[in-house]
Amino acid sequence: MSVIISNLTKNYSGQLAVNDVSFEAKPGEILGFLGPNGAGKSTTMKIITCFIPQTSGDVSVCGLDTRTDSIEVRKQIGYLPEHNPLYKEMYVKEYLEFAAKANKVSKAKQRISEMIEMTGLGREQHKQIGALSKGFRQRVGLAQAMLHAVLRLVEHRLQQKHGKPTCTENGQQRKPTVCLVAYGKLGGLELGYGSDLDVVFLHDSGGENQQTDGIKSIENAQYFARLAQKLVHFMNTLTPAGILYEMDLRLRPNGQSGVLVTSFDSFANYQQTDAWTWEHQALVRARVVVAPEHLEQRFDEIRRQVLCLERKAPALREEVVNMRRRMRETLAQEKPAHMHLKQATGGIADIEFIVQYLVLANAAEYSELCEFTDNIRILEQCVDCGLLTPESAKILIECYLSLRSLQHRQALQLQSAIVKDNSTLQAIRLQVEQHWQQILLP
Repeated sequence: MSVIISNLTKNYSGQLAVNDVSFEAKPGEILGFLGPNGAGKSTTMKIITCFIPQTSGDVSVCGLDTRTDSIEVRKQIGYLPEHNPLYKEMYVKEYLEFAAKANKVSKAKQRISEMIEMTGLGREQHKQIGALSKGFRQRVGLAQAMLHAVLRLVEHRLQQKHGKPTCTENGQQRKPTVCLVAYGKLGGLELGYGSDLDVVFLHDSGGENQQTDGIKSIENAQYFARLAQKLVHFMNTLTPAGILYEMDLRLRPNGQSGVLVTSFDSFANYQQTDAWTWEHQALVRARVVVAPEHLEQRFDEIRRQVLCLERKAPALREEVVNMRRRMRETLAQEKPAHMHLKQATGGIADIEFIVQYLVLANAAEYSELCEFTDNIRILEQCVDCGLLTPESAKILIECYLSLRSLQHRQALQLQSAIVKDNSTLQAIRLQVEQHWQQILLP
């Protein structure tokens, strides 16, 4: 993101708050304002983020004028003041919905869910803001500021240089775009502290004349590859404040040997003809996080068709069990009297594999199993479909939440996922192992 300010001035009823300020913040730079109270630091920030207008001077954010393009600027930049101007009588989720609508954030419902998960507001989302502690009010403000998608910042810079992708199909020119699909914890709405982001990039370019429309025109495939590379760099770059998130693209078709961004047609064909069972397991937790609505629907249909393929239960069970055994041998790293919270027998991964097996084995008959991507709601739907008893689903959900909670605490303390075994963990492991035996080794 770039910010350019020229001769910025702000007067409040004759009182000079900002006086002829000029500076430039280039993409990748970190900018800080130093000065005593009343120096105009907050006023300048509010002008940059279009909360208040300037009296004179020019402000440009990513090439957009804050006076004439304020709506577009607000889509790309957020503002988190020390004391949040929150509507304390509103509920957390209600306020975020209001903020998203006011700033015309695309895919607002999905984005709000992501920010609630990312900022740890899940248990607070239905509480009044005024009833929250100061720390949680800051989280609400942070979630509001983060509603703006990082992709837009990267895309804007790339389009300035090369223009927008275009293609021609059936004699009609159109503008293809990119689709970001989240897998793993992000896809399953279960992002934890220290989690990386498993992402697959897709595009819908096709037909003829697949190239950008700028002066320095490039092929669409090259454009989308550069977009993916720049987004990963943006997210992974180490700054004095750390990084945003590690991004992992290895779940794309053909893994590390595959192209960074795959066309929808190629992705669908790969999933139908070449994907391994473990890749279909991963697809259970896949969902679109950034894309126009028509591409989200297109991906959902591909996912539904793949998950609903007819599969022979005995062969599927064997593949799932063998894959889990190989993972445990490679990743568990168990020590005597200790437990790896995720990879050990009876751990988190066992529950995840149970869920994935139930979906792959039964979605052909019960397509509603494809509706959700998170383990808890899938387990609840397994009850509705008669695949699990209410008691079994309750046990698996409680075990899963308990193990995840301990995993979060370990991560917050920068501790390993390997912990000392105790009677509580032994009871959890026993219950999970019993269900593993019943479902996958009958």
